[in-house]
Amino acid sequence: MSKMNKSLKIAFISIICVILVLLTASITKAALGTKVNIGFYGISSSLQEKFAGELEKITDKNGKPFRYKYVSFDTSVPAVNILSNKVDLLIMYKGKNTYEVINESKKEKFALDSSILEGTTTNAASNAVFLNSNKVNAVPLLMDNVEILLNTKDLKKQNEPIFTSFGDLEKYMYSLVGKSQFPVVFAGADNNMLLNVLTAFNEVYCGKAETEEISSVIADYKDSDYAPLFNRVDFPFKDGIRFLSKLTNDNVLPRNVYHMTSADVEFFMEDEIASIVITTLGEHRELSSKALTHYVSVPQYTNQRLSFFPSRRSNDERCCIANTICEVPLSGKKHVKYIAKKLISVETQESLSYSTGLAPVLARCHTPDLQADDARFWIASGNAPIVPVYNSAFTTSSQVFNFTQELKKMIINNK
Repeated sequence: MSKMNKSLKIAFISIICVILVLLTASITKAALGTKVNIGFYGISSSLQEKFAGELEKITDKNGKPFRYKYVSFDTSVPAVNILSNKVDLLIMYKGKNTYEVINESKKEKFALDSSILEGTTTNAASNAVFLNSNKVNAVPLLMDNVEILLNTKDLKKQNEPIFTSFGDLEKYMYSLVGKSQFPVVFAGADNNMLLNVLTAFNEVYCGKAETEEISSVIADYKDSDYAPLFNRVDFPFKDGIRFLSKLTNDNVLPRNVYHMTSADVEFFMEDEIASIVITTLGEHRELSSKALTHYVSVPQYTNQRLSFFPSRRSNDERCCIANTICEVPLSGKKHVKYIAKKLISVETQESLSYSTGLAPVLARCHTPDLQADDARFWIASGNAPIVPVYNSAFTTSSQVFNFTQELKKMIINNK
């Protein structure tokens, strides 16, 4: 055989091998399913696992599973900074970061038809982000509200007082001073929880419009030193701060509440030495069964007469304080939109609510228990829910930290 023929034979065999390798890779890829990059921003590891579990159940129209790659981002940087990563679908809390991501991405191409919101409660749908009247850029999936839990043994000791408004609850708080080791507690060492409580109390006293005004006030404030902001006459959170300060000075709240962790609060509940606990539905789900044995929510105690965090106004004039976990498509691929629609289907909504314990956004789907069903009902009642200030006004955890350091000084020193 000539050298030329031998070379041609080797070249031919090489080409055949390359074709076989490419064909095998193509078949393997097809068998494994379409690849989808899922990003989580500011979502806890436990919730990420639960979302991943639900995503793995979703198959394409031919019954094939998708190949997911999960990437987690913390809030040390603004969400807009992660857009350089190849993320097809981003799971995040609705807030200032959501709007920045949508405004920076190719919004029109990625948006979903507004029909995706069919079946959601009106207030859940109001938490969707539209950049025009027909296209949705952020779709609500789950909601997590601020709530008050009451110790049933202490209620019996106080002759089971009747609550018809926040004023009645406030009187009950004060009646516990000197009788309860901890009349009211919350995990104040957690900056987000502190701002949950502040947002809730401010809504009680000032209503929705003034409470939401804080987001625009902070957005216009460019200094990293927040002390001058707190001293402004027009600062919208003054009433909420004043009330927290009053509760602290009057020993309704222990002065060390701003150093208490969620583990501390759980211990106090297990030992039944905390009469009233302010928390969120998400944190509630992390508590032990022992901790929850003698605690009920305000709606349960009042037979649904009052919401999770009662107001000074009638129920239809007020709103819940609640975070919304939403999905933001960052790809125009058909399979990404398909998955986004599946996450808000009845089947997946029910499964997500059961696995996370949070409130679904669909009006007609099953929930794991009365707690989640009550959350959906009260979030849907009255005005649209308020996003807590740490998500509505800030884009990084360091901003939240700097703000809450000044906030704690104001609460402690405000007489």
